[in-house]
Amino acid sequence: MKETDSRTKVFNKNKYEEMVLAYYPYIDNIRVIFWDMNNLKMINDTYGHEYGDKAIERLSSVLYSFSDDRRRVYRIGGDEFIMIIDNPGEDEGKEISISAADMIEKANAGSNLKITSAVGMAKGYGRDVLEVVKRADESMYKNKVKTKAGRVG
Repeated sequence: MKETDSRTKVFNKNKYEEMVLAYYPYIDNIRVIFWDMNNLKMINDTYGHEYGDKAIERLSSVLYSFSDDRRRVYRIGGDEFIMIIDNPGEDEGKEISISAADMIEKANAGSNLKITSAVGMAKGYGRDVLEVVKRADESMYKNKVKTKAGRVG
């Protein structure tokens, strides 16, 4: 069975589900970073799906640049990505999140296609991986709501 998403080259949802059952429960500590692209529907409606696909590819490329044997990136939905970090350093998730945002901003500077994403994080025990993912998703959603309301600073 294929493990990577054909468009983005990151791990796909099937691989994510496999790792949730067979790998992460045996890891002591994990940190989950959840990204959801902002305004993908608007990009698709305004510029066409080709540009929406390019936006997804750009975001995934940035996220993939941080992956290694301890940091795995998964595309779990159309414009939703998560990174699960095995036994993370204290500030590792925050540092990745900030660096990824900086890289996206730099890529936007040279392009007519501007992308942004909402980000959420959570940490916990590997045996509770689904709960940690849920908390990261909830954190991301709160940040997305704040962004839409213009209150993120």
